[in-house]
Amino acid sequence: MAGKGVLFVALALSLASVLAVATPLSGEWSTIAQFDLDGGLSFGWLYSMLDIEYEAGTLTFSGTALVGGGQPLAGYFQPHWPDDASLYDLFFDAYGWLGPFAVASLLDLNPGTSGTEPAGFDLFTAAAWLDLGGVETYALFIVDGGRELNGYLEGSGLNLGALGSIGQLLFAFDAGWNVRYPFLVDDAGKMWSFPYFLKDLYDAEGLAGYDYEPGEEFLWGSVLCDGMFVPGWAWQIEEDGCGAGLGRLYAALFYPFACFDVESSLVFTGEKGFRYASFAVYDVDLGIPWLKLDGLQVVYRVDEKYFPLFDLDLVLADACLRPFFSLDTTDPWALGGITLLGVTVEYTLGSATVKAGTIFDDQAAAFDRNGDRPLWADPEIGDARPEFCAMEEYDEYFALLVGGKGCCGGEMGFSIFNWFDAGDNEGAPAGVFGWQETIVNATVDVSDGLAVSVGLSVLSSGLQWLKVGTDVSW
Repeated sequence: MAGKGVLFVALALSLASVLAVATPLSGEWSTIAQFDLDGGLSFGWLYSMLDIEYEAGTLTFSGTALVGGGQPLAGYFQPHWPDDASLYDLFFDAYGWLGPFAVASLLDLNPGTSGTEPAGFDLFTAAAWLDLGGVETYALFIVDGGRELNGYLEGSGLNLGALGSIGQLLFAFDAGWNVRYPFLVDDAGKMWSFPYFLKDLYDAEGLAGYDYEPGEEFLWGSVLCDGMFVPGWAWQIEEDGCGAGLGRLYAALFYPFACFDVESSLVFTGEKGFRYASFAVYDVDLGIPWLKLDGLQVVYRVDEKYFPLFDLDLVLADACLRPFFSLDTTDPWALGGITLLGVTVEYTLGSATVKAGTIFDDQAAAFDRNGDRPLWADPEIGDARPEFCAMEEYDEYFALLVGGKGCCGGEMGFSIFNWFDAGDNEGAPAGVFGWQETIVNATVDVSDGLAVSVGLSVLSSGLQWLKVGTDVSW
């Protein structure tokens, strides 16, 4: 099976190269391979994505093939993942303009060549956007074939919404029928849809708003931490069948004041009525040049209020010190105090950046792989952190990142992250100062349209893995 997967990639790349010369095609072929070094050199896993695009007037059509296999990756987040390298996913994408309408669609198919399950239909989605007198309206339709991915159901759903403004006041409205979005979780643990069309807004968990320019490619999936794409992962069916009843209703207002931005939102569900109201301020100017509050939010649920994590930016010269806090409640409605969850510091000099961070409560928060911001769990719904991105075993890091021009006029990048633990990690024995793991990554543009990357992981007990990758575009 591994030989067939490699042969497919080679043939597909050769065909794409020929077509790119003969017709107005563009595309990209990216590959990542990991080899295990613990106990000797052995194959870990392979991931390869070949994407070919064709422009016809105001529309762009693309076909994408995913080849991979090997060790299980992030559990259910990679559907149809085979034991040996082979073709495991195939999808077709279209986007652009039809008159005044911006349109986009995706057809995702399981080719059935991975040996894990028979060929079949995975997902079809279609979206349309229209500007009606300055009010952006949109509709999204989804048909799910019951994918083998985190209990996805078989059925169809619809999402309708609008986004507009009155002066500087921005308003948004969104309604979902039997469709949900994984990153927006309510207090009952259900995940509801949230539109990609909203701009410069924040959802109910404090994540930055999505930015979609009509006529551009639609984000139909999710990119995992290793750069792997999961098509259609973003939208799910709530119940089997067509789901005629209203599932969720969302409304929001956003206003940019001179010293801060204010956002408020309401969420209702067809099953339980009112779910929560959210009030937040962002980009708060405290009147001190070197101090800034990124955001503060309170969420009122039916029987309590909840404060997500917030952070401060202390900028001194070219250095930024960022402490992260959580507001604690002694009972459902009373504020009991402030907890310092962690601190990061970053200093940039020319093309080099030095970063460091520490987590004080590793049961409540964890850094992502770039060390930029702690990921935390909502205590009311359990651990909602995306484990495939979180460095949960470690509570401190020190990193150096360097970028600049490559040898052939392109770009190059280098990073080294040293991860530490206070001593409660059950993995490898700790080294000096609690050192656990060092991860080195380097990327360089070898020529126009060709980039090569290398990664290496070293544990305190020895070498762990080696990654090599290539990215070809034309």
